[in-house]
Amino acid sequence: MLPSAFWLQRVREKPWKSSQIKAVAAILAIIGIALILWPTSPAPSPSSTPQGQQSLPLPGHESTALEKDLSQVLSRISGVGAVQVKLTLKSQGIKVYATNERVETRQTQEKDQSGTTRNITEQSSDRQLVLSNNSPVLEESKAPEVVGVLVIAEGAANPAVEESLSQAVTGLLGIPASRVTVLPMERGGGIK
Repeated sequence: MLPSAFWLQRVREKPWKSSQIKAVAAILAIIGIALILWPTSPAPSPSSTPQGQQSLPLPGHESTALEKDLSQVLSRISGVGAVQVKLTLKSQGIKVYATNERVETRQTQEKDQSGTTRNITEQSSDRQLVLSNNSPVLEESKAPEVVGVLVIAEGAANPAVEESLSQAVTGLLGIPASRVTVLPMERGGGIK
């Protein structure tokens, strides 16, 4: 007799105690919960972009580039002097690239000898980035969402210069003045 057959025969013949049944049920429940909670690779989230488009997040260096650009513009305001800018971003922005999508649908109808008809539908799709000169074609670019701005400037001790800086930042970034802080720069200071 095989060992597995012996074990099955023994289980069938010997009745289980309720404590044994509860223990086995608890072990199976723990294993089931562990399998449910076991981390898996993240499933792709449904895309909110229209068909034929592919979106990619902007790299993290966008905030640094935006800070440098803003610093250069603000330093040209009369009486400002050296400027450093620090941005707090809610999101990094999104770039949407053009894609070509090809969907192929094939339908087959089969009849067997008894006259039963079976319809089979197969569908496949293929999506590729649209390239121009070996670069993806950009359809849309959404700017990073700015939550707050800190401006440190040499001339910010002067209230008129401080107001000019605040107005320039709110106008350029389209955010309310309550999200902009302008402070005077210490000698040899700035944001590190």
